[in-house]
Formats: sequence, C-alpha cells, structure tokens
Amino acid sequence: MSKDLTEWKDYPQIGLVMDFPTPDLVKGARDYCDQNGLFLDARWSVRGDWLPHSIEWDAVLVRVASTEGNTLMERMQETSMERVWLMPGQDGPTVTLDYEDCGRRAVEELVVEACASLAVNSPAPFMMDQLFNRGAIKAGEQLGVQVAESTKKWKSFEDEVKNIVARVKKLPKPVGLPLIHAGFAFSLEKALMEEGLSIPEDVKIVVLDKDLQETAAMAPVPISGVEINGWHHGYVAAEMAHRLIKKEDLPHEKVLVPAKGVQKRETTGGVSSRDMITAEAMAFVREHFREKIDVDDVVKKVGSSRRVIELRFRATMNRGVHEELSRLRINEAKRLLIEDPSMKISDVAEACGFASIFYFSAAFKRELGVSPRAFRKSQIS
Repeated sequence: MSKDLTEWKDYPQIGLVMDFPTPDLVKGARDYCDQNGLFLDARWSVRGDWLPHSIEWDAVLVRVASTEGNTLMERMQETSMERVWLMPGQDGPTVTLDYEDCGRRAVEELVVEACASLAVNSPAPFMMDQLFNRGAIKAGEQLGVQVAESTKKWKSFEDEVKNIVARVKKLPKPVGLPLIHAGFAFSLEKALMEEGLSIPEDVKIVVLDKDLQETAAMAPVPISGVEINGWHHGYVAAEMAHRLIKKEDLPHEKVLVPAKGVQKRETTGGVSSRDMITAEAMAFVREHFREKIDVDDVVKKVGSSRRVIELRFRATMNRGVHEELSRLRINEAKRLLIEDPSMKISDVAEACGFASIFYFSAAFKRELGVSPRAFRKSQIS
C-alpha cells in the first residue's frame, strides 16, 4: 500500500542513503516497506552527500563508498540509528551482492567460450573489487585455465589500462577478462584494438552488469555482463532493517545476494543487434575466412555499400575488412604450422583461405618478419 505523505510520521521510517544510483534496489526496498507498513525515505538514494545533519529515521540502509576522508561514510559509521550496510567490508548487519560469486560466474562464461587464459585486474582498494577478483581467480584455478594475476597495485585508471594490455599481449589467445567495472572495460576495448588485438577473437570480456548508464551494452563492442539482482538486494535489506526496528534476532547478520545469470553480448562471441551491418559482416568473416573470400564477397553478403561497411567495420574493429581477413588467416596458419609439422606449406595456405602459396608466404612474412617455414622451425625446434 502506498503511504499518504501527510501521514508518513505515523509509520516506522527507513532511510536509504547511497552515492551510486540503483533503481532496482530502491524498488525492492520500497516494495518491502509498502507490504509491511513502513515508510521508505529514498530522497538521498542518489546524492547521499546532500543528506542534512538533522535527519532521523528508525533505521537506515547505507551504500556509500568507503574512501579516505569521506565525511558521509564517517557520519553513517557514527550514527546511533539501526543500520544495515549494503556493501561489503563493514562491521554490523549487512546485505550485499555476492561479489565473489559474480567473479566466478564471469570466469565460467569465459571458460565456456574457450578462453585459453585469464588476466585478472590489479589489486584495488575497494572490497567488492577484491572479492570479485578472488572469485575469478578461484574459478580459473578450479577449471584449469591459466590465470595471470597482477600483483601491481592499481595506481590510476590509465596505468591499469596499460598494465592489462601489456599482460594480454603475452598470454595465450583468446584471453578472458573478468572485470567488475563496465566503464573501465569500455575504455580498455579501445586500447586493446589500438594494439592490434581483436574482440572477441583475441580477447573476450565479461563485466559485472551494474551500470545504470548501460555502459556494457553501449560499448564499441558490447560487453557480456553478470546480471545482479538489485530488487532482491533492496527487499532483503529492508526486511533486515525492519527486524532491527522490532528488536528481533537476525537469522544471519551477513547476507549475500547471488547474481541472476549472464547477459551474453558480442565480447564473448555473440552478435550484437545494435549495428546489424557490422554484426553481419563480422559474423560472415569469422565463419568463412578459411575460404577464398574477399571484401567483395562480404559486401554482397551484407547488401550495403562497400564504403559504409568499411567505415562501420573499422569503427568497431579498428581495422578494415581485408585486414581482419588477413589477421584471422595468419593466426590460423600459425596454429596449423605448429600443431601439424607434417602439413605442407601449400596445404596450410589452402586451408587458411589464401589465394596461393606465394600470396600466403608474402603476407606471412610481412606480418611476422619470417617465412612460414622459418616460423615453424623456430616453434618446433
């Protein structure tokens, strides 16, 4: 039942203080309050830093970044009100997302997509980052995937992007990136592609899909995400606050809310519907690069002009269609040269879609600086 604002003082009151907007969480808390005769004051669920000093509730739900010098966090830690924390790392009653489970789910999705290795982010100051990374590392080790864990402390956004790109370039491909922040992953995509790495062929990404701005869905190459259950988070937190108001014993002082599942997007192999021209071109190239196709075949398949396809393809992949065909064919050739030492060079060229052994040898040497035969010898000897 909705409360008449003129009568709000007649009901037990729960405040909601956050510095990061989460509409589903607010909805869950409000639904519990409406069902149980409480009033939810959510005025400061977006800009908690505006909270006046004179406010008084029967209990408060708190989700505020625990950073040095954060006066709002200090106020919430010192309040005499009944209090339920909505993030990990605090003493007292807590309802928080199971970030370790989220990291595990991200890696499970990357393993399903056949990632040969995992690059885990540098140690971060926030507890949720640490838990997410811990879950990712445990899952990678349990599933037998090579895990490259950075021991370098996160100093800045830019330094961490460079750190991950450097590690990814050294790891077996495709590399899986379990990342907790979609905004960081968005920026990382561009840096990876500028280094000649392709998404999702060389790098596959799964983030925690908690971003109100839908950054994961709107990235240059849409990012797969572990879906959180914000409504359940808010509902259970309000229920815990209600128990505190009624002086009831809590069945559990720490409650973890599991993730809902994974929203699969293009960075783990799916095809985005946001730009159907690029998506169809990319899908056709990936499926048929071992055949003797060229840019004209892609144009015919997609049914758009060559200029439009090239412009959109380059905007997404940071390379043209011809370059992508060549890159995929060279990578396939490297694999065959190593895995089947008895395979003739001419047969490798044929299997990878090159028009002739001469064109293959020239393209291979231009890309790697050595002939296919010399490359095989260096890898096998």
